[in-house]
Amino acid sequence: MKDANGCGLWLPGWTFVTTVSQGNKKGGNDAFVLKNDTSEGIEKGDLVGVVYFGKAKSDLEAKESEKILSLIDGIKNEDIIVEGHACWIGDNDYNKTLSDIRGGTVAKYLEKGGVKVVSVRGYGESVIIDRINPAANRRVEIYQTKKER
Repeated sequence: MKDANGCGLWLPGWTFVTTVSQGNKKGGNDAFVLKNDTSEGIEKGDLVGVVYFGKAKSDLEAKESEKILSLIDGIKNEDIIVEGHACWIGDNDYNKTLSDIRGGTVAKYLEKGGVKVVSVRGYGESVIIDRINPAANRRVEIYQTKKER
């Protein structure tokens, strides 16, 4: 699948929305913001993992990559929901985009490991879990979909 500029995208079944420059010091990498049009009506089930990011970062640190790797075998047969978040530092639009990119980063890593990601959404700074420590909010939460009983 390719975007309007002919660039390759990494999640089959996802729609290209825009590219955002991450502006890192090594020349700036562009990240794709995508959406999955099939995620309507999917309900969150159990939380299976949380991955943390540095301030204004969307790349995975080694210990967070290892955390995802440790989850993959246990969730390969599950439909997974990925939700990105940001702290309150910076403006709302920036934080929303950053949380989208963080979610996409984790979704890409999971899908490379054979996990079926059915929904990725960024919430920006709208779901703050710790008002004292901003680092606790720079996270991506990984959920199983809700199972009918």
